[in-house]
Amino acid sequence: MDKTYWRDFYSRHKIGVEPSLFAKFVYKSYLLESINCDTNKRTKSNTPSLLELGCGNGRDSLYFANNGIDTTAIDQVQEEIAFLNDYVETQQDSKQNHTESTQEAEQRSDSQNNPHFLCGDFTQLDSFSFQQQFDCIYSRFTLHSISKAQQDKTLADCLKYCKDGGILAIEVRGEKNSLCGKGKAVEGETNAFIYDNHYRRFLNFTQTLQEIETLRFSSNNAMQETINQKADDTSNTQADTHTITMGGGGGNMLIVYCFKTLYAMENKGFAPFNGEDDYFIRIIARKERFKF
Repeated sequence: MDKTYWRDFYSRHKIGVEPSLFAKFVYKSYLLESINCDTNKRTKSNTPSLLELGCGNGRDSLYFANNGIDTTAIDQVQEEIAFLNDYVETQQDSKQNHTESTQEAEQRSDSQNNPHFLCGDFTQLDSFSFQQQFDCIYSRFTLHSISKAQQDKTLADCLKYCKDGGILAIEVRGEKNSLCGKGKAVEGETNAFIYDNHYRRFLNFTQTLQEIETLRFSSNNAMQETINQKADDTSNTQADTHTITMGGGGGNMLIVYCFKTLYAMENKGFAPFNGEDDYFIRIIARKERFKF
């Protein structure tokens, strides 16, 4: 990933912009119903969680958090993460100093959460030592910024760190995107180019969908009963079978999980920008038990 490129980009695109259309689509079309983000029905004990891979200037993470989702966001640019954490702390202090009734404070607390911004590489999720799984793993404009090998590992990790019944939400550039083929081809990569001093790899819609649907994650039932426990460090990714097998013990039953596609499309209208409306891929998939 291009740290220098993104460091410069983020410095010119700070907080203050609207959330992406994809963030609104994911929240309104899937999260409200599938993981009960409705603040009128939610209690503090069942607050839904979301992990964003490559949060950029934080606009989508802040949107999800402001809508009551316990949001964790990762990005590689340390300066941006520091800025976002300072921003959240400042906003929190401002709210605490604002005069309001106890009832107003409770209502606002029920509908908003402070996002957690972490600096690091989202292609190495094990390095964060998460002690939980997430109701939603959200990736917008990030998979096309990494190599195919990194993508394979990241998608496998998404199945591992997604809760049973949780969703994977992806928006990414595909082969129909107008930038595909522009610039210098990257040796050893398919449809990857350096254009305008920036690496982009353009995904094949059908192949990506098939690879997501053929992922498998195995865990023993004892582990699944403690769903917020950190995944066993002895897990290993087998790229040839797209299976992650968790080390377990005793005679515990092995449960196999997969992603089932809920929505998949490559089209225009997803991310218009500066008067241009290009092709992008959207995929929404739910983690569920694999039926043999």
